[in-house]
Amino acid sequence: MKKKKKVNQKETVEVIDNNEKYRVCIDLNATGNARGGRFLDVKGLKETIEELELSGVDKMVGLVYDGTNKLEILTQNIKENLSQRKEKEKGKIDEARLVN
Repeated sequence: MKKKKKVNQKETVEVIDNNEKYRVCIDLNATGNARGGRFLDVKGLKETIEELELSGVDKMVGLVYDGTNKLEILTQNIKENLSQRKEKEKGKIDEARLVN
């Protein structure tokens, strides 16, 4: 990702030069509109995620905030996820069961 020009909070960034997709973590229980614009610099987070993904085995798919100053990194095995997608495309449903 290329460096972006620093802007004031009140300015709007029209174009973001990002050669990768953003991975956004959302509270699934939230309803209504949400605002962004508050940023937190977490020392070492970028390097930790890059190191984790460097092997090509796991991919970061989310972050968990538990009310402390720590973030949990959720990962997914790339090969397992790819094989599960292929099975679903064939029409198979993994671990389907009836629930009362």
